[in-house]
Amino acid sequence: MSDTKPPRDATPPGNPGEVPPGVLRASVDEARHSVTIDYDPSVITDESIRDVASQLVPEEKSVLGKCLLRLRGRASEACAMRFERKAEAIPGVRRARATFIGGVMTVTYNHQVLTPEEVVEKVSATGADVRPLTREESKPWYRTNGVEAACTVLCLLFTIAGWYVHRRAAGDTPFSTLWYVLAYVTGGAFGVRASLRSLRQWTIDVDLLMVLAALGAAFVGAPLEGATLLFLFSISNVLQEFAIDRTRRAIRSLMKMRPENALTRRGEATALLPVEQLVIGDIVLVRPGEAIPLDSEIVEGSSAVNEASVTGESMPVLKSAGDPVFAGTINQSGGLEIRVTRLAKDSTIEKLIRMVEEAQSEKAGAQRFLDRAEQGYACAVLAFTLALICGPSILPHLFPQFLEHQSFDQIFYRAMTVMVVASPCALILSTPASILSAIGGAARRGVLFKGGVHLEQTAEVEVVAFDKTGTLTEGKPCVTDAVARGRRVSLDEEAAKSGAHT
Repeated sequence: MSDTKPPRDATPPGNPGEVPPGVLRASVDEARHSVTIDYDPSVITDESIRDVASQLVPEEKSVLGKCLLRLRGRASEACAMRFERKAEAIPGVRRARATFIGGVMTVTYNHQVLTPEEVVEKVSATGADVRPLTREESKPWYRTNGVEAACTVLCLLFTIAGWYVHRRAAGDTPFSTLWYVLAYVTGGAFGVRASLRSLRQWTIDVDLLMVLAALGAAFVGAPLEGATLLFLFSISNVLQEFAIDRTRRAIRSLMKMRPENALTRRGEATALLPVEQLVIGDIVLVRPGEAIPLDSEIVEGSSAVNEASVTGESMPVLKSAGDPVFAGTINQSGGLEIRVTRLAKDSTIEKLIRMVEEAQSEKAGAQRFLDRAEQGYACAVLAFTLALICGPSILPHLFPQFLEHQSFDQIFYRAMTVMVVASPCALILSTPASILSAIGGAARRGVLFKGGVHLEQTAEVEVVAFDKTGTLTEGKPCVTDAVARGRRVSLDEEAAKSGAHT
């Protein structure tokens, strides 16, 4: 299904053109699987609006589920788009989005046709190296990318050593050649592996262009330039992975909003249990100052609960028996007994984390355009490079009266220079890395973007409406006046008399 398919106006099934009272406008966005309804809350209730929405959405959408997968390895984003098309061809799969930059693949499927295990199995059969995404698999950046970072450093050291030996010997020597060979191996190993993986999917990426340009430079007697090129390209990938790791750490930091253990009462016994072991119906004791572990309902007690982490409202909300409370919110004033209503995997915090993780696979329009253009542009660069090699070598023989013969080394060196300059690596690498870094940076500050496309659309926003409390103001109560001896005294006045500043 095309992402550019516009929303369509819709009316609930029944009499043609009949719109329930209070509904002003309704539209279905089939590309994003969403329904937008404008309504008058004084005429129709929220529950009635949900009924209207369920009538507007086709029945098969109610059986759709999402599977988040970790896409491992490194290849071009054009290769990721090919995996998307292969996954969408699987019976039962409705939509697939993948990115090697973020390492995430999101598959929307019909759970009446496929199970999550079958989704992983069938997507893996297309050639994609995927597995279910779990936060337990997250490792520090130096453990997942430490080898590539070390090879990049070695590439730089070997390049410097080769340049130094070449300069001292005033020419190429077997010793300088050895250093350059080592620089090529350490700097180009990961690029070669990524380009081979893309070639297996019949796609050409910038890794292949860089490797070919470096080999061409060595062929014409400029190994220093080739080794330097491989080092720069390798370090750009290392820095990109570092930026992406910061995004993943920002996602994992959301888990800190929820405590790891909860004081649970089962029968007459009370024990401190991990939140993953809690089941629906368990009674949890929450003391003042503690975070609420899971989405629950208050059984006994009343307290002010700070829900800023979930709702954004900085003023505490008074809660009492029968009121719902959310995971990650803070109990401030009184003790509470709460009954668990949702498991850890279904909690509000878990949904927020999955939203941010899923956002990594939802690319912005500019990013998807670059992914589509990368393949054609890379092929065009290779074709133009071959033309620059073959043309000056053949045409002087056909038209000697118009063209002069040139040495092959000069022709080849010029063609390799054009290949390096024309490579789109800077644009293709910078766009997804900057978008994912922005999503992660916003998540660290409590702002959740559901995808790069929404982040990109903020550039077109002309008017912003703010909620004053907690957005433009702190939303924290403070003492402004004091009543003493039957007289109202302003703190500002007292401060002015004493010369103090408040």
